[in-house]
Amino acid sequence: MLGTLRKVWSGINKREERDKLPADLIAWRTPGKATDLSGKLDERLWGQLRRFFKSRGYTFWPVEYAYLQTDPGGELVCNGFGYASLQRGWDSSDGTSSYQKLKEFDYANPLCWAARAADGRDVVIRVLAVGSHGKSHVEILKLLSRRHYSVVDRNHAIPLFELIKYDNITFGIFPKIGFSVFVAYGPMSWAKNSVGDIVDMFMQCVEALEFIHYVGVAHKDAFRDNFLVQFQPESLAMNRIAVTRPRVYLTDFETAVYFPPKVPWEKRVCVGLPSGGSFPAEKYGRVNPPELLSDAPYDPFKLDVWQLAISFVDLTTTVPSIDNVMEAMRCPDASSRPSSHEALSKLVEAVASLPPQSLLIPPVIAAPE
Repeated sequence: MLGTLRKVWSGINKREERDKLPADLIAWRTPGKATDLSGKLDERLWGQLRRFFKSRGYTFWPVEYAYLQTDPGGELVCNGFGYASLQRGWDSSDGTSSYQKLKEFDYANPLCWAARAADGRDVVIRVLAVGSHGKSHVEILKLLSRRHYSVVDRNHAIPLFELIKYDNITFGIFPKIGFSVFVAYGPMSWAKNSVGDIVDMFMQCVEALEFIHYVGVAHKDAFRDNFLVQFQPESLAMNRIAVTRPRVYLTDFETAVYFPPKVPWEKRVCVGLPSGGSFPAEKYGRVNPPELLSDAPYDPFKLDVWQLAISFVDLTTTVPSIDNVMEAMRCPDASSRPSSHEALSKLVEAVASLPPQSLLIPPVIAAPE
């Protein structure tokens, strides 16, 4: 009798604790009505799960201010996914030391939270699903990031270390990867990457799309900020071609769709704007190609190609054979746009015909409008 009462009481406590957390992915993405620049609202939200994740060996990174977490201190252990170059030394007064930046985590919204595992490796915890909402996200990650596909060399999907359930919430544990490809160049970038460095990253981004398309997955949000890179090579800072090249990873499959092998290619189409469990289609704020401006079915794989290329529209390599491929990938007419496989083949051919030294030049970046 006493044991039964304890179980009932424990169940009531767990239910009360769960009720303090957001009811769905939309509420988790935007937990407050007003903008909280201190980040305390996000920290308070995840703080309710501190003991739960601590019991599983994960210690949360503290919040510096809104959308920025910083290293919790202690010994830094290499996780194999993030590295620093020491051209600027271990520390820098202007905050541009890549070693310092490795100890920061910029999060776009509180669906993601940085933590340190018991063995010292840094990870990112992501809310993937609440109940059935987000289930397809979990299944696509299992397909690409957990099973036999996860060890294929051409697969750039971010690895999924672990799935953790808390009541009806599914969390994914991912490696904390060095840097965003978004800061590889441009006004927000501190990295002195050459054209060769950037083209290598871009080719890996295209290869990432080629592989998931081969499997039958279309990302549908394949912009530059959804690609991560182990480190910034900064060949221009060293004034020599980088010996080691960083690996690029594709992340955030919330809007992705999967077509099983039995679905013929002509049936692999979508209708409407991309949407995910944490935001409805009407809240999708990305720039769209012409095929998304109507209710007609469209090819989501060609959408990926356009999204990636349009997010590099401000970049000119000054190498015509490369710039022409990137421009073709942005073609407004989806039927004339190359597939990811065709684009990668042309890029490989273009780069292979050039001496590496010829790409040790700065890119031309268009001024933001």
